[in-house]
Amino acid sequence: MTSRFVFLLLSTIKRALNLIHRLGRDCSKEDVEKLNRTLRRVQATVEELEHREIHDETVKLWLQELKCLASDAEDVLDEYHYELLRCQLEVKVAIPANTAMANGASSCFSESISAEMIEKIRKLNCQFDEISRDREALHLTSEEGKRRGAASSINLSLSSHMMNKDDIFGRSDDKKKIIDLLLSGILWDEESIDQLQVIPIVGMGGIGKTTLAQMVYADPFVQSMFDVMAWVYVSPEFDIIRLTKEISEFVTGKPGSSFDGFSKIQEVLQKEIVGKKMILVLDDVWNMQRYDWDMLFLPLRVAKFVRVLVTSRNDVVAQDLHTVTPHRLHALPEHECWKLFQHCAFDGKKIAKTAWSEEIGKQIISKCRGLPLAVKCIGGVLRSSKDKDSWKEILYSELWESDELDSVFRALKVSFYHLPHKLRDCFLFCSLFPKGSRLRKVEIIYMWMAHGFLQPKGRKKAEDLGEEYLDELQMRSFILRGAKGSFILHDVIYDLARSLSVGEIHTVMDEKSSHLSDKIRHLYIKKGNEPCESFRPRWLRTLFNASLMPHGSSIYLADIWSVRVLGLIGSNVHALASSCCRLKHLRYLGIKEVDLEKLPDSICLLYNLQTLKLSYCHHLKELPSNISNLVNLRYLHIAHVAIEELPSMLWQVRNLQMLHLEECGHLKLLPPGISNLTNLQILRLKSCKNLLELPSDIGNLVNLKILDLSFSGIRTLPASIGLVLKSTKLELVGAPKSLRTSLSLDQVMRMATGFNTVFCEEKQNNVMVLVCPYKTSHNVIDISHFCGYEELRYNIALSFDIQELLHNNSSTEGWKITYCQSLGDQEFLFGSESWHSYLASVGRNSHRGPTKAMDFSSCDRARWKAELEAYDSRLESLAKADLVSLDSFYRKDLPLLLCQRDPDPFLNKPELVRLMKWKLSRGKWRPRLLDFVSSLGEKEVELASKKAFASLPDLSKAISNLTVLKGVGPATASAILAVYAPDIAPFMSDEALMAAMGSAKEYTLKQYIPFAAKLQKKAEELSGEGECFTASDVERALWSAAVGSTSLSSSTKVEAGPQSNKSAKRKRKR
Repeated sequence: MTSRFVFLLLSTIKRALNLIHRLGRDCSKEDVEKLNRTLRRVQATVEELEHREIHDETVKLWLQELKCLASDAEDVLDEYHYELLRCQLEVKVAIPANTAMANGASSCFSESISAEMIEKIRKLNCQFDEISRDREALHLTSEEGKRRGAASSINLSLSSHMMNKDDIFGRSDDKKKIIDLLLSGILWDEESIDQLQVIPIVGMGGIGKTTLAQMVYADPFVQSMFDVMAWVYVSPEFDIIRLTKEISEFVTGKPGSSFDGFSKIQEVLQKEIVGKKMILVLDDVWNMQRYDWDMLFLPLRVAKFVRVLVTSRNDVVAQDLHTVTPHRLHALPEHECWKLFQHCAFDGKKIAKTAWSEEIGKQIISKCRGLPLAVKCIGGVLRSSKDKDSWKEILYSELWESDELDSVFRALKVSFYHLPHKLRDCFLFCSLFPKGSRLRKVEIIYMWMAHGFLQPKGRKKAEDLGEEYLDELQMRSFILRGAKGSFILHDVIYDLARSLSVGEIHTVMDEKSSHLSDKIRHLYIKKGNEPCESFRPRWLRTLFNASLMPHGSSIYLADIWSVRVLGLIGSNVHALASSCCRLKHLRYLGIKEVDLEKLPDSICLLYNLQTLKLSYCHHLKELPSNISNLVNLRYLHIAHVAIEELPSMLWQVRNLQMLHLEECGHLKLLPPGISNLTNLQILRLKSCKNLLELPSDIGNLVNLKILDLSFSGIRTLPASIGLVLKSTKLELVGAPKSLRTSLSLDQVMRMATGFNTVFCEEKQNNVMVLVCPYKTSHNVIDISHFCGYEELRYNIALSFDIQELLHNNSSTEGWKITYCQSLGDQEFLFGSESWHSYLASVGRNSHRGPTKAMDFSSCDRARWKAELEAYDSRLESLAKADLVSLDSFYRKDLPLLLCQRDPDPFLNKPELVRLMKWKLSRGKWRPRLLDFVSSLGEKEVELASKKAFASLPDLSKAISNLTVLKGVGPATASAILAVYAPDIAPFMSDEALMAAMGSAKEYTLKQYIPFAAKLQKKAEELSGEGECFTASDVERALWSAAVGSTSLSSSTKVEAGPQSNKSAKRKRKR
């Protein structure tokens, strides 16, 4: 962690230098620059030492002193920045129009406050000079210590394809899946199979990846299918020459040293495998340079085909290498862990079920959470310990306290030391919370931000960088993603993190905790507990679950002035009010279960505050009016409070990214001007029952990504909602079916980037009816928000195939699922055998959708809905360049543009050209039509389209106004009108025309009028019972059915390139 402090200080010093230049205090410049130079020299040593295993206690002490001094320096410079910010805000409020006085105030700050800061900086320089001299006296060079990253220093065991079958338990299903992937196509010797295919096995260290690869490699059937087999341990250090040599040795049986030069080794390898079937295992792959892999695989290209089985802890490597979906290896089932444990601890002998050893042993393996390496290590330790006390000692101790179990951590430490520096502190910080905690990613990201762990560059937001860090930690198997934006740490990974952060991160779980170092930086206190009374932390950066006690408690706010993250729980609001002025460094403040009606005005002195969380303060009715002083606030979370209104000046908190209001039952209106929060990305108004409407100008929130109105009182969506839907996910769980909007609800859902909608109908006889009319992301329905009442039963009406139904009720007896889709009208009892059979069938067929030809006369609403839902996937299946993006433009972007131009909408020339590209890509390619519209004049296009839109609903007149344009026939004209009037003007596509009008395909106005009438009538027939179809929906369903139907595929398959000369020269424009 030390190098992170030094890096942060360097950036802070740079800020300080800029401030000094601006304020004209050149006398301090030399001091700050000297501190900068000293830190750079120290940083070079620190970064080297943090890559090495340090055994010298003097060196360890030097690093600890450096870290403490770095913390002091960070505090001084951060305070410097705070005081400048305070001065600027006071000047802005007191004399906003008087520039001369404002300059005078800055000068005052420069002469008084800066003088104090300069003295502190000079004192720090003296201390750094001393510690720098200590570094030289200790002769800390680049050779100090052993490299932590090298496999040799960690004493990792090199892998081999040889294995002891008696040590293998479980994994038979995983083995079968890998073998199926390996032999796919090979059994029939198909000519069309890929010549080289990579199958990655991915999982955390110790999960059993190598064992699984050994099982596959040793399988007799696999061995019979390949002519050449090779196994190579890659290791963290990727050496292309070594790997090629070892592959050659496996293949030729000759030592690689007998070949001169890399090229010669490749030639020998090629001669041995030419025309043969080969399997190659690359075990423990850590990193990848594309060039190196290409060079490694180059000589393998002469084989008939090659299957490469790769094991890796890193998803990134797997994604870069794989040609099939990576196989993620999960934890070993507990019953298999028990078998493995018995084998290791008792040489495979069975134990009497009544023995104490079984009871304790099963508790021990449950702590291993399915990690085979941990089970083996613990079993090995207990093999020589047959007394009950020894077993209990292992059971109740943390894993790292046993020296014999160090092999677990030797394996996992390698993963940690190969983490980029930027991720190490982020990962270790997650171990602050109790083991097994489900951590919300948004909270962790804002805590990382508060500590300076996230340093975005350019225009990237810190929140986005935090998401990237979480993704990378997951891909490296350090965290396990959970549901609803949460994640957890595997128990053994958690133990690893705690072992690496001893003395810096501490969790108080007992009534009292003694022997706490004053150097602790992050402290979590279990509710109702507290550390010993003598504890006075000097460098505390995080404090969670502290009681608000001004005196008499072991910790009170006056002692923790350097804290960055503070989570408070208690009832003494006066302690908070009186201490805020000292918490100058605070970035994250959470207040929970505090009995107050108004948040103290002193909160607004926390100018550095980025996150403010208020929850379960049931009597809280008011926030400070001067909340606009929180100029750095990015995340405001208010839940389960009695707040009646938000401050009118909230709109001035311009950096706000996320506003989360939940269970604010007294809130009736959002403040005027909230639409000026143009940086706002997430707005959640969940369960605000008395909030009846959104601001009419909500569409001004141009950067909004998520709008959550679930269970709110909102009954009407304003017209401007259409302006943000293009980039916004809309959450309407628990919304009434009577929700009103100027656009049809179907249009709203299709314009939104994503949505989650479950309508709620009235409860009758303890039965709640839930209706799911719109397909959700990943085909997962989440009704957990409705659950929690065991006496209720649920009837759930679906209109699409689902993969999973999420809920949190322990009893689901009597729940019914009503379903209408590709399997026909059915009703299931939730959890029944037929329900599970249905889910299994959906899993097998989810990518296909209905395949029978669509009959236009059919009134099977479920079938029409299914075809419409399959539209996007079938569009993608055509694999045409730009078609998906063109379709998104046509169906989402263009309607919004026309809506913005009301009341006189028009189409411009570039939009017409893109529309024509969409039409030709989705249908038959006629390049001359594209040439024609490209030659049109801008004014010509605008005038014709404006007349056409104004002529609606008269389709005949509207079509005629458009066909005056060169290259625009009735079919293209219908595509233009469908954008603005999807209810009455469907696009006249080949597929829809064939289905509705028969074999006669005449693209004339005379043909279009009855065609449009037929589709309008069909839309009316299909609408009702909560469904709403437009004529354009009918057209898309017909197109989707034609593309998906095997019986029609030959006649409806479209081509991406030019047609024959005959079709290109057709005179009639469409």
